[in-house]
Amino acid sequence: MSFDSNEILEGKLLSGNTGYDIVGPSSEFMGRQIIAGVYQKLNKDALYNYDNLDPAMMNLLENLDPDNAHSIPYLWGTTGIGYNKQKAIEIMGADFAMNTLDVVFVPEIIAKFQHCGVAFLDAPSEMFKAALHYRGLNPNSQNPKDYQEQSTELFNNVRPYIQYFHSSKYINDLANGDICLAFAWSGDVLQAADRASESGNGVQIEYRIPKEGTLMWFDILGPYQRMPPILEMPISFSTIS
Repeated sequence: MSFDSNEILEGKLLSGNTGYDIVGPSSEFMGRQIIAGVYQKLNKDALYNYDNLDPAMMNLLENLDPDNAHSIPYLWGTTGIGYNKQKAIEIMGADFAMNTLDVVFVPEIIAKFQHCGVAFLDAPSEMFKAALHYRGLNPNSQNPKDYQEQSTELFNNVRPYIQYFHSSKYINDLANGDICLAFAWSGDVLQAADRASESGNGVQIEYRIPKEGTLMWFDILGPYQRMPPILEMPISFSTIS
Protein backbone atom coordinates (compact mmCIF):
# COMPACT_ATOMS: atom_id res chain seq x y z
CA MET A 1 0.00 0.00 0.00
CA SER A 2 1.52 3.33 -1.05
CA PHE A 3 1.13 6.87 0.31
CA ASP A 4 1.49 10.31 -1.22
CA SER A 5 3.69 11.96 1.39
CA ASN A 6 5.19 11.50 4.83
CA GLU A 7 2.66 13.95 6.22
CA ILE A 8 -0.28 11.89 4.92
CA LEU A 9 1.27 8.65 6.16
CA GLU A 10 1.85 10.13 9.61
CA GLY A 11 -1.77 11.17 9.89
CA LYS A 12 -2.86 7.61 9.12
CA LEU A 13 -0.39 6.05 11.53
CA LEU A 14 -1.38 8.27 14.43
CA SER A 15 -5.09 7.69 13.85
CA GLY A 16 -4.67 3.89 13.97
CA ASN A 17 -6.34 1.08 12.01
CA THR A 18 -4.31 1.82 8.88
CA GLY A 19 -4.22 -1.65 7.37
CA TYR A 20 -0.42 -1.40 7.28
CA ASP A 21 1.87 -4.15 8.49
CA ILE A 22 5.30 -2.73 7.66
CA VAL A 23 5.78 1.02 7.40
CA GLY A 24 8.39 2.92 5.39
CA PRO A 25 8.53 6.62 6.32
CA SER A 26 11.51 8.93 6.11
CA SER A 27 13.79 8.87 9.13
CA GLU A 28 12.97 12.35 10.45
CA PHE A 29 9.29 11.39 10.72
CA MET A 30 10.15 8.02 12.23
CA GLY A 31 11.75 9.58 15.32
CA ARG A 32 8.61 11.31 16.55
CA GLN A 33 6.45 8.37 15.50
CA ILE A 34 8.52 6.09 17.72
CA ILE A 35 7.88 8.45 20.64
CA ALA A 36 4.16 8.28 19.83
CA GLY A 37 4.24 4.48 20.06
CA VAL A 38 3.59 3.77 16.39
CA TYR A 39 6.12 0.91 16.08
CA GLN A 40 6.81 -2.40 17.71
CA LYS A 41 10.34 -3.24 18.74
CA LEU A 42 12.20 -5.40 16.26
CA ASN A 43 13.07 -8.98 17.05
CA LYS A 44 16.64 -8.63 15.79
CA ASP A 45 17.34 -12.34 16.25
CA ALA A 46 14.75 -13.05 13.55
CA LEU A 47 16.38 -10.66 11.05
CA TYR A 48 18.98 -12.94 9.51
CA ASN A 49 20.72 -10.15 7.57
CA TYR A 50 20.76 -7.63 10.40
CA ASP A 51 24.52 -7.93 10.96
CA ASN A 52 25.13 -6.87 7.34
CA LEU A 53 23.70 -3.39 7.90
CA ASP A 54 26.27 -0.59 7.66
CA PRO A 55 27.35 0.35 11.21
CA ALA A 56 27.94 3.99 10.22
CA MET A 57 24.37 4.28 8.93
CA MET A 58 22.98 2.58 12.01
CA ASN A 59 24.90 4.97 14.27
CA LEU A 60 23.33 7.95 12.49
CA LEU A 61 19.86 6.50 12.91
CA GLU A 62 20.41 5.89 16.62
CA ASN A 63 19.88 9.61 17.12
CA LEU A 64 16.24 9.02 16.20
CA ASP A 65 15.79 5.39 17.22
CA PRO A 66 17.86 4.62 20.35
CA ASP A 67 19.61 1.25 20.09
CA ASN A 68 18.03 0.90 16.61
CA ALA A 69 15.21 -0.83 18.43
CA HIS A 70 12.33 -0.20 16.02
CA SER A 71 13.62 0.18 12.47
CA ILE A 72 16.19 -0.52 9.78
CA PRO A 73 17.24 1.64 6.82
CA TYR A 74 16.51 0.34 3.34
CA LEU A 75 17.25 3.45 1.24
CA TRP A 76 19.37 6.54 1.72
CA GLY A 77 20.27 9.54 -0.38
CA THR A 78 20.54 13.31 -0.49
CA THR A 79 18.43 16.28 -1.53
CA GLY A 80 19.92 18.46 -4.25
CA ILE A 81 19.84 19.85 -7.76
CA GLY A 82 18.49 17.79 -10.66
CA TYR A 83 18.75 19.44 -14.05
CA ASN A 84 18.75 19.13 -17.82
CA LYS A 85 22.41 19.43 -18.78
CA GLN A 86 21.82 20.89 -22.25
CA LYS A 87 19.37 23.51 -20.97
CA ALA A 88 21.67 24.50 -18.11
CA ILE A 89 24.53 25.10 -20.54
CA GLU A 90 22.28 27.12 -22.85
CA ILE A 91 21.03 29.26 -19.97
CA MET A 92 24.07 29.66 -17.72
CA GLY A 93 27.01 28.73 -19.95
CA ALA A 94 29.31 25.72 -19.87
CA ASP A 95 31.46 27.09 -17.04
CA PHE A 96 28.64 27.65 -14.54
CA ALA A 97 28.71 25.13 -11.67
CA MET A 98 25.24 23.81 -10.84
CA ASN A 99 26.30 22.45 -7.44
CA THR A 100 24.97 25.37 -5.43
CA LEU A 101 21.76 26.30 -3.64
CA ASP A 102 22.02 29.66 -5.38
CA VAL A 103 20.43 27.95 -8.37
CA VAL A 104 17.15 27.52 -6.51
CA PHE A 105 17.23 30.35 -3.96
CA VAL A 106 18.65 33.35 -5.84
CA PRO A 107 15.78 34.96 -7.79
CA GLU A 108 18.04 36.29 -10.55
CA ILE A 109 19.32 32.76 -11.25
CA ILE A 110 16.19 30.64 -10.89
CA ALA A 111 14.28 33.14 -13.05
CA LYS A 112 16.46 32.15 -15.98
CA PHE A 113 15.09 28.59 -15.80
CA GLN A 114 11.39 29.42 -15.50
CA HIS A 115 10.69 29.13 -19.23
CA CYS A 116 11.93 25.54 -19.41
CA GLY A 117 10.27 24.56 -16.12
CA VAL A 118 11.20 24.43 -12.42
CA ALA A 119 9.86 22.00 -9.80
CA PHE A 120 10.30 21.89 -6.03
CA LEU A 121 9.54 19.03 -3.67
CA ASP A 122 6.13 19.05 -2.03
CA ALA A 123 7.83 18.20 1.25
CA PRO A 124 7.68 21.11 3.72
CA SER A 125 10.12 19.60 6.20
CA GLU A 126 12.76 19.15 3.47
CA MET A 127 12.25 22.53 1.85
CA PHE A 128 12.24 24.58 5.05
CA LYS A 129 15.36 22.85 6.33
CA ALA A 130 17.16 23.57 3.07
CA ALA A 131 16.11 27.22 3.25
CA LEU A 132 17.23 27.61 6.86
CA HIS A 133 20.57 26.01 6.07
CA TYR A 134 21.03 28.33 3.09
CA ARG A 135 20.43 31.31 5.36
CA GLY A 136 23.07 30.05 7.79
CA LEU A 137 20.55 28.96 10.42
CA ASN A 138 20.03 25.65 12.19
CA PRO A 139 18.01 23.47 9.78
CA ASN A 140 16.38 21.86 12.84
CA SER A 141 15.51 25.21 14.41
CA GLN A 142 12.68 25.28 16.93
CA ASN A 143 12.35 29.07 16.65
CA PRO A 144 9.09 29.98 14.85
CA LYS A 145 10.59 33.28 13.69
CA ASP A 146 13.19 31.43 11.64
CA TYR A 147 10.38 29.86 9.63
CA GLN A 148 8.06 32.85 9.54
CA GLU A 149 10.71 35.38 8.56
CA GLN A 150 13.74 33.72 7.00
CA SER A 151 12.30 30.72 5.14
CA THR A 152 9.04 32.35 4.11
CA GLU A 153 10.85 35.38 2.70
CA LEU A 154 13.19 33.14 0.73
CA PHE A 155 10.35 31.13 -0.82
CA ASN A 156 8.25 34.20 -1.55
CA ASN A 157 11.15 35.62 -3.53
CA VAL A 158 11.47 32.58 -5.81
CA ARG A 159 7.84 31.38 -5.91
CA PRO A 160 6.99 33.21 -9.20
CA TYR A 161 9.55 31.07 -11.02
CA ILE A 162 8.44 27.64 -9.73
CA GLN A 163 6.12 25.72 -12.05
CA TYR A 164 4.86 23.32 -9.40
CA PHE A 165 5.50 21.55 -6.09
CA HIS A 166 5.34 17.76 -6.27
CA SER A 167 7.34 14.86 -4.86
CA SER A 168 7.33 12.49 -7.84
CA LYS A 169 5.93 14.17 -10.97
CA TYR A 170 9.29 15.74 -11.70
CA ILE A 171 10.84 12.33 -12.44
CA ASN A 172 9.08 11.87 -15.77
CA ASP A 173 9.05 15.59 -16.47
CA LEU A 174 12.83 15.78 -16.21
CA ALA A 175 13.21 12.63 -18.30
CA ASN A 176 10.89 13.93 -21.02
CA GLY A 177 12.37 17.43 -21.09
CA ASP A 178 9.15 19.01 -19.78
CA ILE A 179 11.07 20.73 -16.97
CA CYS A 180 14.76 21.56 -16.77
CA LEU A 181 15.40 22.11 -13.04
CA ALA A 182 14.23 20.40 -9.86
CA PHE A 183 15.12 20.62 -6.20
CA ALA A 184 14.75 16.92 -5.68
CA TRP A 185 15.76 13.63 -4.10
CA SER A 186 18.87 12.01 -5.53
CA GLY A 187 17.27 8.64 -6.25
CA ASP A 188 14.45 10.23 -8.22
CA VAL A 189 16.84 12.27 -10.35
CA LEU A 190 18.87 9.14 -11.13
CA GLN A 191 15.62 7.44 -12.18
CA ALA A 192 14.88 10.37 -14.47
CA ALA A 193 18.36 10.09 -16.00
CA ASP A 194 17.85 6.36 -16.62
CA ARG A 195 14.43 6.89 -18.20
CA ALA A 196 15.76 9.60 -20.50
CA SER A 197 18.64 7.38 -21.55
CA GLU A 198 16.37 4.39 -22.18
CA SER A 199 13.99 6.47 -24.30
CA GLY A 200 16.78 7.78 -26.51
CA ASN A 201 15.22 11.25 -26.52
CA GLY A 202 18.55 13.04 -26.23
CA VAL A 203 17.81 14.53 -22.80
CA GLN A 204 20.75 14.37 -20.38
CA ILE A 205 19.83 14.62 -16.70
CA GLU A 206 22.44 15.23 -14.02
CA TYR A 207 22.40 15.55 -10.22
CA ARG A 208 24.55 17.74 -8.00
CA ILE A 209 24.95 17.89 -4.23
CA PRO A 210 25.04 21.58 -3.21
CA LYS A 211 28.49 22.75 -2.14
CA GLU A 212 26.89 24.57 0.82
CA GLY A 213 25.85 21.19 2.20
CA THR A 214 22.50 19.46 2.07
CA LEU A 215 20.16 17.01 3.73
CA MET A 216 20.94 13.32 3.95
CA TRP A 217 17.82 11.20 4.25
CA PHE A 218 16.90 7.62 5.03
CA ASP A 219 13.77 5.70 4.21
CA ILE A 220 13.28 3.11 6.89
CA LEU A 221 11.26 -0.03 7.54
CA GLY A 222 9.55 -0.64 10.85
CA PRO A 223 6.82 -2.98 12.10
CA TYR A 224 3.53 -1.21 12.76
CA GLN A 225 2.27 -1.68 16.29
CA ARG A 226 -0.29 -4.35 15.33
CA MET A 227 1.92 -6.28 12.90
CA PRO A 228 1.93 -10.11 13.18
CA PRO A 229 5.42 -11.42 14.09
CA ILE A 230 5.66 -13.53 10.89
CA LEU A 231 5.89 -10.36 8.84
CA GLU A 232 9.42 -9.76 10.06
CA MET A 233 10.40 -12.00 7.12
CA PRO A 234 10.03 -9.26 4.46
CA ILE A 235 12.14 -6.92 6.59
CA SER A 236 14.90 -9.54 6.59
CA PHE A 237 14.64 -9.91 2.84
CA SER A 238 14.88 -6.17 2.31
CA THR A 239 18.27 -6.00 3.98
CA ILE A 240 19.77 -8.15 1.20
CA SER A 241 19.34 -5.64 -1.61
